[in-house]
Amino acid sequence: MTFSDLLALFALLVSVISLIISWHFGFRDKAKLKTYAEFYPSHTDHDRDRIEIKIANHGRRATIMALFGGDLENGTSSGTYLGEKGEGLRLGEHEKYETIVYADDLMVTDLEGNVATFTNFWFEDTLGQRYRIKNSEKLIAKLKTW
Repeated sequence: MTFSDLLALFALLVSVISLIISWHFGFRDKAKLKTYAEFYPSHTDHDRDRIEIKIANHGRRATIMALFGGDLENGTSSGTYLGEKGEGLRLGEHEKYETIVYADDLMVTDLEGNVATFTNFWFEDTLGQRYRIKNSEKLIAKLKTW
């Protein structure tokens, strides 16, 4: 092997290593959203049964959450815009957002006056991707019957 062949081989090796490092950090550098939900029964007369729902950004890039909502039993969905004036809620690195759902909040009336009940919950970001709340179906059923 000549010196120019070794130099070309070394340049190829450096390029491959650079590509692997760029891919690794590019893959890690995004928002990773985790959702949590838990049922809390009332303990006093002044307290009500509730589901506490949280979403946390465990990633390195900020994201903007636009909606909190859910699917309804009639096949449609309904949601509430988040943030001040409905402009969205920014979740930076390791930030979280919490909301509480009571039994009264499970029913929604549409524009035609029809009443429907939520079957599950989700958050939606500004890109339109939905993040389902784990076990929300079971927690809704528990809140209805409690």
